[in-house]
Amino acid sequence: MKKQGSLIKAKNSKPSIKKTDLLQDLRNMIDQAKRSVASVVNTHLIALNW
Repeated sequence: MKKQGSLIKAKNSKPSIKKTDLLQDLRNMIDQAKRSVASVVNTHLIALNW
């Protein structure tokens, strides 16, 4: 009589996201962060000059 394993093998679930999509999302986040920092710096520089 063979022993049956009590663990069920899980299927490999891979997301349907492409590498390029992830890289583009990262680029967009970096660009948005750059713009945000530039805006804050400009605001503070203007406040200093008043």
